[in-house]
Amino acid sequence: MKNLHFIICFCCLLFDACNINAQNKKEQIEALLMNNDSIANELSLIKLKIKTDSLTLTNKLKDIDTKLHILDSIQKIINIQSSDISYLKNKENSYRKSIELIDKLEYVWVENVSNEPDIDENGNIVGKSPEEFQAYYSSTLSYLKIKSKNSIPSLCSSEIRSLSRESIPQMIDWDSFNDKDKFCYCMMYPENYSQSCSFINIIPGQEKYIMANLPSYASGIQEGEGTFQWSPRQLNFLLANREKVIDWIMIDSKNENRIGQNYKSVLSFLNAIEYTNEIINIAKKDNLDNDYWSLILNLNSQNNGVNGLLLSNFISDEKLILRNTENIDRIIQISKIINEVP
Repeated sequence: MKNLHFIICFCCLLFDACNINAQNKKEQIEALLMNNDSIANELSLIKLKIKTDSLTLTNKLKDIDTKLHILDSIQKIINIQSSDISYLKNKENSYRKSIELIDKLEYVWVENVSNEPDIDENGNIVGKSPEEFQAYYSSTLSYLKIKSKNSIPSLCSSEIRSLSRESIPQMIDWDSFNDKDKFCYCMMYPENYSQSCSFINIIPGQEKYIMANLPSYASGIQEGEGTFQWSPRQLNFLLANREKVIDWIMIDSKNENRIGQNYKSVLSFLNAIEYTNEIINIAKKDNLDNDYWSLILNLNSQNNGVNGLLLSNFISDEKLILRNTENIDRIIQISKIINEVP
């Protein structure tokens, strides 16, 4: 009986102990859970702080990138301005040197050499017989015949070659021509023609001089008893196809070592300043035609100026530049100076 009572008491004690232990375990678990919640909250706060700091850092990086972009733009502007200043200084320097060379050109005034009688539409000198006229102007007429010869494009089709003055422009279908045919047609047949009843002023000894400006089909060239001009559609075609037209002209000219009057007029009209070196090389080979030097001088004078004042302002139609080695060297030097400016 005593043993049974002891066992029961022991079991009760053991049960109480288990209850206490379970309670302690429960409290420990609850404490851990509370601690985990605290850790979770701390982690959430840390994550939120990291996210906030990351956003702040991203914004700061964007701000830095924006400022770097602004600095880069400012540097580019400074570089451009510096480049512009350098370009303007170089251009002004070339302009000054070119004027110095122009001032050194030897020339005579037109009025001092062209005070001879005019030539009528029949080619006779007014007040002199044809024999006297031929004798007086023989060398000049020979020169004019050489320099006024046009170039016939090598690209010409048989259709273009078969045209005649009488069929232009009424009998042709402009829109049916391809670009090469239009180019050939322009070079061979300026469409506008006006009858000239005025006298033709020939400067005696013209072969000795370089004219200040070049005859141009755009403004009209005297041929025989009339004046030929390119029509608006021909001028528009040449302008719209500038690169191709100049290429075709230079290919023909290099093959023939000659640039005809019509080709020179186109190069001047299209402002082919980038081809002055090639023109100079051809001029040295075809050295009987002074219009090469007129063309070179014209191209360079129209493409060099400061504050709106072009070199052409210093080259007057009232002056005839003497054709001599010194003057030709000066014209070549002007071209080199101007083309050295990037």
